[in-house]
Amino acid sequence: MSKPVHIRLLGELEVEWNETSYREFGTRKAASLLAYLALRPGKQVSRSTLASLLWPESDPEAAFTSLRSALYRISQVIAAPNLVEATRTTVALPERVVQVDVADLEIAYESANRASSEGDEALALQQVEVLAQGSLLDGLTDEWILPERMRLDELMQDAFIRLAANDEAKGEYDEAIRHLRSSIALNPLDEPSRVAIMRVYARSGNRSQSLDEYEKFSRLLHDQLDLLPRQATRDLAERISDGVYDPKGDQDLLEEVIDWYMTRNPARAAAFLANITDFWMYKKNSPEGLATLEKLLEIPVPDPWIKGRLHTCAGGISYFQGYYDQAIAHFEKGEDFLRAVGDKAELLFGLSMHTFCLRENGEYDRMEVIGAEALAVSAEVDDPYILARFKNQHAGNMCQLARYDEGLELYEEVLTMARSFKDLRMIAIVLFNISYFLYKPEHESLAFSYAQECLEHAVAAGDVGVYSWAWMGFGFRLIKAGRLVEARNALEKAIRLARTKSHRRTAVVVYEIIGQLLTAEGEFDQAAAMLGAATSERLRIGAKRGPFEMQQLIALETPLIESMGKERFEEQRAFGEAGTPDKFVYRTARDPHNQIT
Repeated sequence: MSKPVHIRLLGELEVEWNETSYREFGTRKAASLLAYLALRPGKQVSRSTLASLLWPESDPEAAFTSLRSALYRISQVIAAPNLVEATRTTVALPERVVQVDVADLEIAYESANRASSEGDEALALQQVEVLAQGSLLDGLTDEWILPERMRLDELMQDAFIRLAANDEAKGEYDEAIRHLRSSIALNPLDEPSRVAIMRVYARSGNRSQSLDEYEKFSRLLHDQLDLLPRQATRDLAERISDGVYDPKGDQDLLEEVIDWYMTRNPARAAAFLANITDFWMYKKNSPEGLATLEKLLEIPVPDPWIKGRLHTCAGGISYFQGYYDQAIAHFEKGEDFLRAVGDKAELLFGLSMHTFCLRENGEYDRMEVIGAEALAVSAEVDDPYILARFKNQHAGNMCQLARYDEGLELYEEVLTMARSFKDLRMIAIVLFNISYFLYKPEHESLAFSYAQECLEHAVAAGDVGVYSWAWMGFGFRLIKAGRLVEARNALEKAIRLARTKSHRRTAVVVYEIIGQLLTAEGEFDQAAAMLGAATSERLRIGAKRGPFEMQQLIALETPLIESMGKERFEEQRAFGEAGTPDKFVYRTARDPHNQIT
């Protein structure tokens, strides 16, 4: 058996075979082609997908010629036998021939997530660190690389932050700082990493370095985005500057905050607590983060504001985890405390999240009741950012109840507010929502332009979850426009991003849009199976359908029933319900005509 071809995609593209290293591949497009295939070892990718992806400006005949030329250059540069497996319609790098660092990194990361002990987790994370030699494909700028680069940067950052947390817990502050530096190198604007390194420096007694980190981050944020750090980060820096920051264990820390709250400055103590809960919200996909918060809620707290804030935060994390009933219970408890203290802004935030959770749980009557209270409370809140978040949520509720004109009018108001804040993430979210709910045929062109603008802002915001939704919305509009090849590429990006941090509900919606794409391509059996699998997945994660989504489902199912007949449709849908979406996405991807994932 011949030696494997080692392909390094993290950092600059490099190939090693037979004791020879290769860094030049004839042309940048040849390098991009090799990298694209290496990210999918063993997967048969259609020539039409590669041609349209890498040479989008060329006509089909010229693009196919360029593809053949690039494949020839790769074979001339790297003489490894059977490196490229090509047919008339597909191209692949066989798994038995290549060993790719990204695949090894993802295996190590998944091992860390599945580890049954802290020691096993630490070993797996250390393996991630060894493999994490930089961002994906430094020096290459093809459009398809960006979402993959963001996905892997997020994965590596998560590993570095977890390693730093382990170091900090053991008092190994230099190692914690080294790991946090690695995280910051991947994304200098990542605020959680910046907050963590401030905290570690402060905990190690180096207050001046902690404040220097804050000043550098503030300047960078201002210079690049014309923004300030979050209020919680600014308050943390003020506490460190005043010499009153002394992080301890969870219980001691909360007791310290309560004591400070009772004897000194309530507003600053509250902000400090908000900084802690921000950290848990950042770990919203972590069961450990939720468990920590649940433990804190068991501690007797004399102040109802703190209890209310903790319950609201626990509700948010429970929602992100998909535990809707648990989230609703936390929101209700938090609202009771916040009503008692009269904090309208925090109450509005909790009520807003509560209505969204009720919507996801299919409790529309209750959602309208809580929404009416939130609307009344909003009249007493003067914080424009909190009002914008509430109105964005309320507009979605209106649209889900098929009150589109009210909802879209409110979305336009929120979009104006978000633009005034220069909040790229909020702008992208609102643009997505408007594009998604513009349902009338005469609105197609406008909806498409909103979807494009959403994508531009999502890239600038650098949020993987929002970026996934942006590609999903863009793919949906491309299907409507009949641009099916581009739609496949967009949905491929959406599903990969959705899987990055377990955005499970996003993935389900993408599966349903893939069903629509398959219908448009005449793959009716696979489309029906995909819709069945997506329905099964919805039930598994507890994501129920609202009235708007029921209309969407009927619109998806009707052409399939008309084309297949009701009996055949139900048979294929049942087949899908017995499987999983991944199974059908994979099966579709193996079909050279349907390169979805």
